[in-house]
Amino acid sequence: MDTLLAHAGCRVDAESGAVVAPLHLATTFERGPGLDFSKGYIYSRIDNPSRALFELTMARLDRGVAAAAFSSGMAAIHAVLMAFPGGVVVLPDDLYHGVVSLIDGTMAAWGLRTVRYAADGGTRAIEAALDEAVELAGSSPGAGAGPASARVLLWVETPSNPLLRIVDVRAACAAARSRGVASAVDSTWLTPALCRPLDLGADVVVHSATKYIAGHSDVLMGVVVAAAADPSSLEPWLRDAAVCCAGARRSDCPAAAAAAAAAGGAGTGAGAVSGAAGGAGVPGGAASARGDALSMPALAKRGDEAAVAWWARVRGVQRCAGGVAGPLECFLALRGLRTLHLRIERQCANAMALAEMLEAHPAVAAVHYPGLASHPQHRLAAEALFSASAAGGEGPSRFGGMLSVRLRGGEEAARAVAARLTVTQTATSLGGTESLVEHRASIEPAGTATPWDLLRVSVGIESAADLIADWRQALDAVRGPQRSE
Repeated sequence: MDTLLAHAGCRVDAESGAVVAPLHLATTFERGPGLDFSKGYIYSRIDNPSRALFELTMARLDRGVAAAAFSSGMAAIHAVLMAFPGGVVVLPDDLYHGVVSLIDGTMAAWGLRTVRYAADGGTRAIEAALDEAVELAGSSPGAGAGPASARVLLWVETPSNPLLRIVDVRAACAAARSRGVASAVDSTWLTPALCRPLDLGADVVVHSATKYIAGHSDVLMGVVVAAAADPSSLEPWLRDAAVCCAGARRSDCPAAAAAAAAAGGAGTGAGAVSGAAGGAGVPGGAASARGDALSMPALAKRGDEAAVAWWARVRGVQRCAGGVAGPLECFLALRGLRTLHLRIERQCANAMALAEMLEAHPAVAAVHYPGLASHPQHRLAAEALFSASAAGGEGPSRFGGMLSVRLRGGEEAARAVAARLTVTQTATSLGGTESLVEHRASIEPAGTATPWDLLRVSVGIESAADLIADWRQALDAVRGPQRSE
Protein backbone atom coordinates (compact mmCIF):
# COMPACT_ATOMS: atom_id res chain seq x y z
CA MET A 1 0.00 0.00 0.00
CA ASP A 2 2.78 2.46 0.87
CA THR A 3 4.45 1.89 -2.49
CA LEU A 4 1.18 2.21 -4.39
CA LEU A 5 0.45 5.49 -2.64
CA ALA A 6 3.95 6.87 -3.15
CA HIS A 7 3.56 6.30 -6.89
CA ALA A 8 -0.11 7.29 -7.16
CA GLY A 9 -0.73 8.83 -10.56
CA CYS A 10 2.96 8.82 -11.48
CA ARG A 11 2.48 7.79 -15.08
CA VAL A 12 5.52 8.66 -17.20
CA ASP A 13 4.43 11.04 -19.94
CA ALA A 14 5.15 9.43 -23.31
CA GLU A 15 5.86 12.72 -25.05
CA SER A 16 8.17 14.46 -22.57
CA GLY A 17 9.34 11.71 -20.23
CA ALA A 18 7.98 13.63 -17.23
CA VAL A 19 7.66 11.29 -14.24
CA VAL A 20 4.40 12.92 -13.13
CA ALA A 21 1.40 12.86 -15.43
CA PRO A 22 0.62 16.31 -16.89
CA LEU A 23 -2.48 18.30 -16.05
CA HIS A 24 -5.05 18.19 -18.86
CA LEU A 25 -7.24 21.30 -18.74
CA ALA A 26 -8.71 20.90 -22.24
CA THR A 27 -12.49 20.64 -22.40
CA THR A 28 -12.69 19.08 -25.87
CA PHE A 29 -10.63 16.62 -27.89
CA GLU A 30 -9.90 16.19 -31.59
CA ARG A 31 -11.77 13.65 -33.66
CA GLY A 32 -9.95 11.50 -36.18
CA PRO A 33 -10.14 11.70 -39.99
CA GLY A 34 -13.06 9.30 -39.93
CA LEU A 35 -14.80 11.44 -37.29
CA ASP A 36 -14.08 8.77 -34.72
CA PHE A 37 -12.76 9.18 -31.19
CA SER A 38 -9.71 6.98 -31.60
CA LYS A 39 -7.75 8.86 -28.92
CA GLY A 40 -10.35 7.90 -26.34
CA TYR A 41 -11.75 11.27 -25.30
CA ILE A 42 -14.65 13.43 -26.48
CA TYR A 43 -15.48 16.15 -23.97
CA SER A 44 -14.30 16.65 -20.40
CA ARG A 45 -17.72 16.30 -18.84
CA ILE A 46 -17.78 12.75 -20.19
CA ASP A 47 -14.13 11.93 -19.53
CA ASN A 48 -10.78 13.65 -19.12
CA PRO A 49 -7.25 12.20 -18.91
CA SER A 50 -6.58 13.74 -15.48
CA ARG A 51 -9.88 12.48 -14.08
CA ALA A 52 -9.39 9.06 -15.68
CA LEU A 53 -6.01 8.70 -13.98
CA PHE A 54 -7.44 9.67 -10.58
CA GLU A 55 -10.38 7.29 -10.97
CA LEU A 56 -8.15 4.42 -12.01
CA THR A 57 -5.79 5.11 -9.10
CA MET A 58 -8.63 5.17 -6.56
CA ALA A 59 -10.08 1.93 -7.97
CA ARG A 60 -6.72 0.25 -7.45
CA LEU A 61 -6.13 1.67 -3.98
CA ASP A 62 -9.58 0.60 -2.78
CA ARG A 63 -9.26 -2.74 -4.60
CA GLY A 64 -12.30 -1.97 -6.72
CA VAL A 65 -12.98 -2.23 -10.41
CA ALA A 66 -14.62 1.13 -11.14
CA ALA A 67 -14.47 4.66 -9.80
CA ALA A 68 -16.36 7.86 -10.56
CA ALA A 69 -15.02 11.23 -9.38
CA PHE A 70 -17.42 14.04 -8.50
CA SER A 71 -17.24 17.74 -7.68
CA SER A 72 -17.70 17.07 -3.93
CA GLY A 73 -18.29 14.28 -1.46
CA MET A 74 -21.98 15.19 -1.29
CA ALA A 75 -22.24 15.03 -5.09
CA ALA A 76 -20.83 11.51 -4.90
CA ILE A 77 -23.36 10.51 -2.21
CA HIS A 78 -26.16 12.10 -4.21
CA ALA A 79 -25.26 10.01 -7.26
CA VAL A 80 -25.40 6.80 -5.24
CA LEU A 81 -28.79 7.72 -3.75
CA MET A 82 -30.14 8.72 -7.16
CA ALA A 83 -29.78 5.09 -8.15
CA PHE A 84 -32.62 4.18 -5.74
CA PRO A 85 -35.70 6.16 -6.78
CA GLY A 86 -38.52 5.38 -4.38
CA GLY A 87 -36.27 3.05 -2.41
CA VAL A 88 -35.41 2.65 1.25
CA VAL A 89 -32.04 3.64 2.75
CA VAL A 90 -30.98 2.01 6.02
CA LEU A 91 -29.03 4.64 7.96
CA PRO A 92 -27.15 4.70 11.28
CA ASP A 93 -28.49 6.96 14.00
CA ASP A 94 -25.19 8.86 14.18
CA LEU A 95 -23.80 10.09 10.86
CA TYR A 96 -22.86 13.20 8.94
CA HIS A 97 -25.88 15.50 9.07
CA GLY A 98 -25.51 16.40 5.38
CA VAL A 99 -26.65 12.92 4.34
CA VAL A 100 -29.87 13.20 6.32
CA SER A 101 -30.47 16.74 5.04
CA LEU A 102 -29.98 15.54 1.47
CA ILE A 103 -32.46 12.66 1.81
CA ASP A 104 -35.09 14.45 3.87
CA GLY A 105 -34.77 17.83 2.18
CA THR A 106 -33.29 18.15 -1.29
CA MET A 107 -34.29 14.64 -2.38
CA ALA A 108 -37.66 14.51 -0.63
CA ALA A 109 -39.49 14.42 -3.95
CA TRP A 110 -37.34 11.47 -5.03
CA GLY A 111 -39.39 9.28 -2.72
CA LEU A 112 -36.55 7.86 -0.65
CA ARG A 113 -37.51 6.64 2.80
CA THR A 114 -35.22 5.76 5.67
CA VAL A 115 -34.96 3.16 8.41
CA ARG A 116 -32.50 3.87 11.20
CA TYR A 117 -30.28 1.54 13.23
CA ALA A 118 -28.13 2.18 16.29
CA ALA A 119 -24.56 2.71 15.10
CA ASP A 120 -23.29 1.02 18.25
CA GLY A 121 -26.07 -1.57 18.42
CA GLY A 122 -24.17 -4.41 16.77
CA THR A 123 -25.13 -6.64 13.86
CA ARG A 124 -28.53 -7.57 15.31
CA ALA A 125 -29.65 -3.95 15.16
CA ILE A 126 -28.61 -3.78 11.51
CA GLU A 127 -30.34 -7.05 10.67
CA ALA A 128 -33.59 -5.84 12.24
CA ALA A 129 -33.39 -2.56 10.30
CA LEU A 130 -32.70 -4.42 7.04
CA ASP A 131 -35.72 -6.68 7.54
CA GLU A 132 -37.91 -3.67 8.25
CA ALA A 133 -36.59 -1.89 5.15
CA VAL A 134 -37.19 -4.86 2.84
CA GLU A 135 -40.73 -5.18 4.16
CA LEU A 136 -41.29 -1.45 3.67
CA ALA A 137 -39.93 -1.57 0.11
CA GLY A 138 -42.16 -4.53 -0.73
CA SER A 139 -45.32 -2.93 0.60
CA SER A 140 -44.88 0.40 -1.16
CA PRO A 141 -47.51 1.39 -3.73
CA GLY A 142 -46.16 1.01 -7.25
CA ALA A 143 -43.18 -1.01 -6.06
CA GLY A 144 -43.01 -2.68 -9.46
CA ALA A 145 -41.44 -5.93 -10.53
CA GLY A 146 -38.37 -7.50 -9.01
CA PRO A 147 -37.43 -8.29 -5.44
CA ALA A 148 -38.06 -5.64 -2.81
CA SER A 149 -34.48 -6.03 -1.59
CA ALA A 150 -33.22 -4.52 -4.85
CA ARG A 151 -34.77 -1.20 -3.74
CA VAL A 152 -32.97 -1.17 -0.38
CA LEU A 153 -29.53 0.28 0.36
CA LEU A 154 -27.56 -0.23 3.58
CA TRP A 155 -25.53 2.88 4.42
CA VAL A 156 -22.58 2.51 6.78
CA GLU A 157 -20.51 5.36 8.18
CA THR A 158 -17.74 4.27 10.49
CA PRO A 159 -16.37 5.73 12.65
CA SER A 160 -19.56 7.74 12.90
CA ASN A 161 -19.58 11.51 12.76
CA PRO A 162 -19.26 12.96 15.37
CA LEU A 163 -19.52 10.32 18.15
CA LEU A 164 -17.03 7.85 16.59
CA ARG A 165 -19.21 4.78 17.00
CA ILE A 166 -17.96 1.66 15.24
CA VAL A 167 -19.82 -0.66 12.86
CA ASP A 168 -18.48 -4.11 12.03
CA VAL A 169 -18.34 -3.56 8.26
CA ARG A 170 -17.81 -7.21 7.36
CA ALA A 171 -20.76 -8.40 9.46
CA ALA A 172 -23.01 -5.55 8.31
CA CYS A 173 -22.31 -6.13 4.62
CA ALA A 174 -22.77 -9.89 5.02
CA ALA A 175 -26.17 -9.27 6.62
CA ALA A 176 -27.12 -7.06 3.69
CA ARG A 177 -25.88 -9.49 1.05
CA SER A 178 -27.75 -12.41 2.60
CA ARG A 179 -30.95 -10.43 2.06
CA GLY A 180 -30.07 -9.32 -1.47
CA VAL A 181 -29.47 -5.75 -0.30
CA ALA A 182 -26.67 -3.55 -1.63
CA SER A 183 -24.27 -1.90 0.81
CA ALA A 184 -22.38 1.39 0.68
CA VAL A 185 -19.68 2.51 3.11
CA ASP A 186 -18.65 6.13 3.63
CA SER A 187 -14.93 5.64 4.17
CA THR A 188 -13.92 9.30 4.31
CA TRP A 189 -12.44 9.00 7.81
CA LEU A 190 -10.71 5.71 7.03
CA THR A 191 -9.16 6.08 3.55
CA PRO A 192 -7.53 3.08 1.83
CA ALA A 193 -4.50 3.60 4.07
CA LEU A 194 -6.45 2.39 7.14
CA CYS A 195 -9.22 0.16 5.80
CA ARG A 196 -10.57 -1.10 2.47
CA PRO A 197 -14.30 -1.79 2.93
CA LEU A 198 -14.63 -3.50 -0.46
CA ASP A 199 -12.39 -6.27 0.90
CA LEU A 200 -14.82 -6.56 3.82
CA GLY A 201 -17.80 -7.14 1.56
CA ALA A 202 -19.11 -3.67 0.72
CA ASP A 203 -20.55 -3.17 -2.76
CA VAL A 204 -19.47 0.44 -3.04
CA VAL A 205 -17.32 2.84 -1.07
CA VAL A 206 -17.67 6.62 -0.99
CA HIS A 207 -15.01 9.19 -0.06
CA SER A 208 -15.12 12.90 0.38
CA ALA A 209 -11.73 13.32 -1.27
CA THR A 210 -11.76 16.89 0.05
CA LYS A 211 -10.58 15.44 3.34
CA TYR A 212 -7.68 13.00 3.82
CA ILE A 213 -7.23 11.94 0.19
CA ALA A 214 -6.38 15.40 -1.14
CA GLY A 215 -5.22 16.24 2.35
CA HIS A 216 -4.38 19.95 2.21
CA SER A 217 -7.73 21.76 2.64
CA ASP A 218 -7.57 23.18 -0.89
CA VAL A 219 -9.58 20.69 -3.00
CA LEU A 220 -13.35 20.06 -3.11
CA MET A 221 -14.01 16.58 -4.49
CA GLY A 222 -15.71 13.20 -4.00
CA VAL A 223 -15.33 9.70 -5.42
CA VAL A 224 -17.35 6.48 -5.58
CA VAL A 225 -15.55 3.14 -5.97
CA ALA A 226 -17.36 -0.08 -6.93
CA ALA A 227 -16.47 -3.66 -6.06
CA ALA A 228 -15.44 -6.28 -8.60
CA ALA A 229 -17.69 -9.19 -9.43
CA ASP A 230 -14.70 -11.48 -8.95
CA PRO A 231 -12.09 -9.79 -6.72
CA SER A 232 -9.58 -12.59 -7.33
CA SER A 233 -9.33 -11.54 -10.99
CA LEU A 234 -7.89 -8.21 -9.86
CA GLU A 235 -5.06 -9.59 -7.73
CA PRO A 236 -2.12 -9.25 -10.15
CA TRP A 237 -3.36 -5.86 -11.36
CA LEU A 238 -3.78 -4.51 -7.83
CA ARG A 239 -0.65 -6.01 -6.36
CA ASP A 240 1.92 -4.91 -8.94
CA ALA A 241 3.12 -1.39 -8.19
CA ALA A 242 4.81 -1.18 -11.59
CA VAL A 243 1.52 -1.86 -13.34
CA CYS A 244 -0.22 0.65 -11.09
CA CYS A 245 2.14 3.35 -12.28
CA ALA A 246 2.26 2.31 -15.92
CA GLY A 247 -0.68 4.28 -17.22
CA ALA A 248 -4.27 5.38 -17.03
CA ARG A 249 -5.70 2.89 -19.49
CA ARG A 250 -8.85 1.43 -17.99
CA SER A 251 -8.42 -1.56 -20.28
CA ASP A 252 -5.36 -2.54 -18.20
CA CYS A 253 -7.74 -4.13 -15.72
CA PRO A 254 -8.48 -7.79 -16.55
CA ALA A 255 -11.86 -7.75 -14.82
CA ALA A 256 -12.84 -4.67 -16.80
CA ALA A 257 -12.41 -6.35 -20.15
CA ALA A 258 -14.48 -9.34 -19.09
CA ALA A 259 -17.15 -7.07 -17.66
CA ALA A 260 -17.31 -4.97 -20.82
CA ALA A 261 -17.78 -8.11 -22.88
CA ALA A 262 -20.49 -9.33 -20.53
CA ALA A 263 -22.22 -5.97 -20.88
CA GLY A 264 -22.52 -6.45 -24.63
CA GLY A 265 -19.13 -5.31 -25.87
CA ALA A 266 -16.96 -2.31 -25.17
CA GLY A 267 -18.55 -0.32 -27.96
CA THR A 268 -21.97 -0.40 -26.30
CA GLY A 269 -20.89 0.55 -22.79
CA ALA A 270 -21.63 4.26 -22.89
CA GLY A 271 -24.97 3.74 -24.51
CA ALA A 272 -25.93 1.38 -21.73
CA VAL A 273 -24.94 3.97 -19.17
CA SER A 274 -26.88 6.81 -20.73
CA GLY A 275 -29.91 4.63 -21.26
CA ALA A 276 -29.95 3.46 -17.66
CA ALA A 277 -29.56 7.01 -16.46
CA GLY A 278 -32.30 8.27 -18.71
CA GLY A 279 -30.01 11.02 -19.99
CA ALA A 280 -28.40 12.07 -23.21
CA GLY A 281 -26.48 9.41 -25.09
CA VAL A 282 -22.74 9.26 -25.37
CA PRO A 283 -21.28 8.34 -28.76
CA GLY A 284 -20.03 4.78 -29.09
CA GLY A 285 -16.77 3.49 -30.48
CA ALA A 286 -13.37 3.79 -28.88
CA ALA A 287 -14.43 6.56 -26.53
CA SER A 288 -17.16 4.37 -25.12
CA ALA A 289 -14.73 1.56 -24.48
CA ARG A 290 -12.30 4.06 -22.95
CA GLY A 291 -14.87 5.50 -20.61
CA ASP A 292 -17.00 2.54 -19.65
CA ALA A 293 -14.93 -0.62 -19.63
CA LEU A 294 -14.69 -0.20 -15.87
CA SER A 295 -18.27 0.96 -15.41
CA MET A 296 -20.20 -2.16 -16.21
CA PRO A 297 -19.01 -4.68 -13.59
CA ALA A 298 -20.50 -2.39 -10.99
CA LEU A 299 -21.45 -3.79 -7.65
CA ALA A 300 -21.92 -7.32 -8.88
CA LYS A 301 -21.03 -9.37 -5.85
CA ARG A 302 -24.40 -10.96 -6.54
CA GLY A 303 -23.85 -10.86 -10.30
CA ASP A 304 -27.39 -9.62 -10.99
CA GLU A 305 -28.57 -7.16 -13.59
CA ALA A 306 -29.88 -4.77 -10.94
CA ALA A 307 -26.37 -4.26 -9.59
CA VAL A 308 -25.03 -3.45 -13.04
CA ALA A 309 -27.91 -1.04 -13.64
CA TRP A 310 -27.20 0.68 -10.33
CA TRP A 311 -23.61 1.47 -11.23
CA ALA A 312 -24.73 2.49 -14.72
CA ARG A 313 -27.02 5.07 -13.10
CA VAL A 314 -24.21 6.34 -10.86
CA ARG A 315 -21.95 6.80 -13.89
CA GLY A 316 -24.86 8.32 -15.80
CA VAL A 317 -25.52 10.89 -13.08
CA GLN A 318 -21.83 11.82 -13.18
CA ARG A 319 -21.64 12.31 -16.94
CA CYS A 320 -25.12 13.51 -17.82
CA ALA A 321 -25.86 15.72 -14.80
CA GLY A 322 -22.29 17.01 -15.01
CA GLY A 323 -21.21 17.14 -11.36
CA VAL A 324 -17.75 15.94 -12.33
CA ALA A 325 -14.44 16.57 -10.62
CA GLY A 326 -12.33 19.09 -12.50
CA PRO A 327 -8.93 18.13 -13.90
CA LEU A 328 -7.04 20.47 -11.54
CA GLU A 329 -8.80 18.93 -8.53
CA CYS A 330 -7.90 15.45 -9.78
CA PHE A 331 -4.28 16.49 -10.30
CA LEU A 332 -4.06 17.91 -6.78
CA ALA A 333 -5.81 14.88 -5.25
CA LEU A 334 -3.29 12.58 -6.92
CA ARG A 335 -0.50 14.68 -5.48
CA GLY A 336 -2.12 14.42 -2.06
CA LEU A 337 -2.44 10.65 -2.33
CA ARG A 338 1.31 10.30 -2.67
CA THR A 339 1.81 11.36 0.95
CA LEU A 340 -1.41 9.90 2.40
CA HIS A 341 0.33 7.05 4.24
CA LEU A 342 2.82 9.43 5.84
CA ARG A 343 0.20 11.95 6.89
CA ILE A 344 -2.14 9.28 8.26
CA GLU A 345 0.64 7.70 10.31
CA ARG A 346 1.45 11.04 11.97
CA GLN A 347 -2.21 12.00 12.41
CA CYS A 348 -3.01 8.68 14.08
CA ALA A 349 -0.06 8.99 16.46
CA ASN A 350 -0.95 12.58 17.33
CA ALA A 351 -4.61 11.72 17.84
CA MET A 352 -3.75 8.94 20.28
CA ALA A 353 -1.41 11.18 22.26
CA LEU A 354 -3.96 13.99 22.39
CA ALA A 355 -6.82 11.64 23.32
CA GLU A 356 -4.83 10.23 26.24
CA MET A 357 -4.09 13.71 27.55
CA LEU A 358 -7.69 14.85 27.16
CA GLU A 359 -9.05 11.78 28.92
CA ALA A 360 -6.90 12.53 31.96
CA HIS A 361 -7.81 16.23 32.20
CA PRO A 362 -10.34 17.15 34.93
CA ALA A 363 -12.22 19.58 32.67
CA VAL A 364 -13.10 16.78 30.26
CA ALA A 365 -16.25 14.70 30.68
CA ALA A 366 -15.61 12.19 27.89
CA VAL A 367 -13.33 11.49 24.95
CA HIS A 368 -14.66 9.61 21.93
CA TYR A 369 -11.68 7.94 20.28
CA PRO A 370 -11.64 4.23 19.35
CA GLY A 371 -7.95 3.94 20.14
CA LEU A 372 -8.59 4.43 23.85
CA ALA A 373 -9.12 1.29 25.89
CA SER A 374 -12.05 3.08 27.54
CA HIS A 375 -13.94 3.32 24.23
CA PRO A 376 -16.82 0.81 24.51
CA GLN A 377 -16.02 -0.56 21.04
CA HIS A 378 -12.24 -0.43 21.27
CA ARG A 379 -11.78 -4.16 20.73
CA LEU A 380 -14.12 -4.21 17.74
CA ALA A 381 -12.31 -1.25 16.24
CA ALA A 382 -8.92 -2.89 16.71
CA GLU A 383 -9.93 -6.25 15.30
CA ALA A 384 -12.52 -5.48 12.64
CA LEU A 385 -11.80 -2.01 11.32
CA PHE A 386 -8.43 -0.50 12.13
CA SER A 387 -6.22 -3.58 12.04
CA ALA A 388 -3.30 -3.23 9.65
CA SER A 389 -4.58 -6.22 7.72
CA ALA A 390 -7.78 -4.28 6.89
CA ALA A 391 -5.62 -2.07 4.69
CA GLY A 392 -3.52 -4.92 3.36
CA GLY A 393 -0.51 -4.16 5.57
CA GLU A 394 1.22 -5.31 8.71
CA GLY A 395 1.92 -3.83 12.13
CA PRO A 396 -0.13 -2.45 15.02
CA SER A 397 -3.60 -0.99 14.69
CA ARG A 398 -3.96 2.73 13.96
CA PHE A 399 -7.21 4.37 14.95
CA GLY A 400 -7.47 7.40 12.72
CA GLY A 401 -6.97 11.11 13.16
CA MET A 402 -10.47 12.09 14.33
CA LEU A 403 -11.75 12.40 17.90
CA SER A 404 -14.47 14.20 19.83
CA VAL A 405 -14.28 15.60 23.34
CA ARG A 406 -17.08 16.63 25.71
CA LEU A 407 -16.55 19.30 28.38
CA ARG A 408 -17.75 19.16 31.99
CA GLY A 409 -18.67 22.82 31.82
CA GLY A 410 -21.19 22.22 29.02
CA GLU A 411 -21.65 24.28 25.86
CA GLU A 412 -20.16 27.43 27.38
CA ALA A 413 -16.95 25.61 28.27
CA ALA A 414 -16.78 23.94 24.85
CA ARG A 415 -17.03 27.27 23.06
CA ALA A 416 -14.50 28.86 25.42
CA VAL A 417 -11.95 26.10 24.89
CA ALA A 418 -12.27 26.33 21.11
CA ALA A 419 -11.79 30.10 21.29
CA ARG A 420 -8.60 29.81 23.37
CA LEU A 421 -6.81 27.31 21.12
CA THR A 422 -3.99 28.75 19.03
CA VAL A 423 -2.25 25.78 17.35
CA THR A 424 -5.55 24.07 16.58
CA GLN A 425 -7.67 26.28 14.32
CA THR A 426 -11.44 26.69 14.67
CA ALA A 427 -12.97 25.67 11.35
CA THR A 428 -15.15 23.05 9.75
CA SER A 429 -13.92 20.12 7.63
CA LEU A 430 -11.13 17.70 8.43
CA GLY A 431 -8.25 15.63 7.11
CA GLY A 432 -5.78 18.40 6.33
CA THR A 433 -2.24 18.80 7.61
CA GLU A 434 -3.44 21.38 10.14
CA SER A 435 -5.44 20.51 13.26
CA LEU A 436 -9.02 21.80 13.29
CA VAL A 437 -11.64 21.98 16.03
CA GLU A 438 -15.35 22.51 15.53
CA HIS A 439 -18.35 22.99 17.78
CA ARG A 440 -20.52 20.61 15.75
CA ALA A 441 -23.97 21.26 17.21
CA SER A 442 -23.85 24.94 16.24
CA ILE A 443 -23.27 24.14 12.57
CA GLU A 444 -25.88 21.38 12.28
CA PRO A 445 -29.62 21.89 11.62
CA ALA A 446 -32.12 22.59 14.39
CA GLY A 447 -32.99 19.53 16.41
CA THR A 448 -29.54 17.98 16.03
CA ALA A 449 -28.76 15.05 18.31
CA THR A 450 -25.13 16.15 18.62
CA PRO A 451 -24.36 17.12 22.24
CA TRP A 452 -23.84 20.84 22.73
CA ASP A 453 -20.84 20.24 25.01
CA LEU A 454 -18.98 18.39 22.22
CA LEU A 455 -16.01 19.55 20.17
CA ARG A 456 -14.95 17.52 17.13
CA VAL A 457 -11.23 17.49 16.45
CA SER A 458 -9.36 16.73 13.24
CA VAL A 459 -5.80 16.10 14.39
CA GLY A 460 -3.07 17.28 12.04
CA ILE A 461 0.64 16.61 11.62
CA GLU A 462 1.99 19.26 13.97
CA SER A 463 4.28 18.43 16.87
CA ALA A 464 2.30 16.32 19.34
CA ALA A 465 3.90 18.26 22.18
CA ASP A 466 2.68 21.57 20.74
CA LEU A 467 -0.85 20.23 20.27
CA ILE A 468 -1.01 18.87 23.80
CA ALA A 469 0.35 22.09 25.32
CA ASP A 470 -2.18 24.14 23.35
CA TRP A 471 -5.13 22.04 24.52
CA ARG A 472 -3.87 21.93 28.10
CA GLN A 473 -3.66 25.71 28.39
CA ALA A 474 -7.14 26.12 26.89
CA LEU A 475 -8.64 23.52 29.22
CA ASP A 476 -6.87 24.90 32.27
CA ALA A 477 -8.28 28.35 31.54
CA VAL A 478 -11.89 27.14 31.57
CA ARG A 479 -11.43 24.30 34.04
CA GLY A 480 -14.68 22.89 35.28
CA PRO A 481 -15.46 20.85 38.41
CA GLN A 482 -12.79 18.41 39.53
CA ARG A 483 -13.24 14.81 38.44
CA SER A 484 -14.63 12.86 41.37
CA GLU A 485 -12.66 9.84 42.54
